[in-house]
Amino acid sequence: MPVEQHIFHLVNGGAWTHPALDRAMFLVSAWSVWWPLLAFACVAILVCGSFRARAFVLITAIAVGIADGVIVRPLKKVAGRPRPHESIEGVRGIVHDRTTISRWEAAFVRPLQITVSESPLIIRSGKSFPSAHSANNFAVAGVALVFFRRRAWPFFVFAAAVAYSRLHLGVHWPSDVIAGACIGLVVGMLTTLLVDWLWHRAIAPHFPKLAAAHPNLYRQ
Repeated sequence: MPVEQHIFHLVNGGAWTHPALDRAMFLVSAWSVWWPLLAFACVAILVCGSFRARAFVLITAIAVGIADGVIVRPLKKVAGRPRPHESIEGVRGIVHDRTTISRWEAAFVRPLQITVSESPLIIRSGKSFPSAHSANNFAVAGVALVFFRRRAWPFFVFAAAVAYSRLHLGVHWPSDVIAGACIGLVVGMLTTLLVDWLWHRAIAPHFPKLAAAHPNLYRQ
């Protein structure tokens, strides 16, 4: 068995699985559960936050947009890699509806419905490489690293949990999440530095008072 498949089976259906972990990984990975809270927090920061906090939110949005829309989605089409449950038997997955309410119920109320793939599908979606969840969350972590340095560790813990959950839920291979994490981290850091450069060169000169009060976007 190839090393990647061995690692995948350990995480997805081997000794590293547990019913409590199933729910935790589903909760971490379910974007529909988190987006209302995240949207509220972003709006609150943009309305009431400091200049630096607003800059963090705006740069994060740009970085995630680049990582997801400009890099990951085109790569998925080019790579055309099938997801694990479309390629091999015995992949554990969780059945759920895609609506926000249904995912909240599945995450906190209803028992999880576990399925196991029996045979590779004839029709393959080819959306496995790279992992968008990993790329997007590590893009946030990359921005946080430039802004907060050592204090950015909670962003990395959450991003790593999301990446791990994609293996646990059987929707990505290890190389998918590693590639997504690398893409997101690089994009997050470079986007922050680029926006800061644009702030100094193209924007700040037109707003001298604002530039004097906030000479840097990410430095305290």
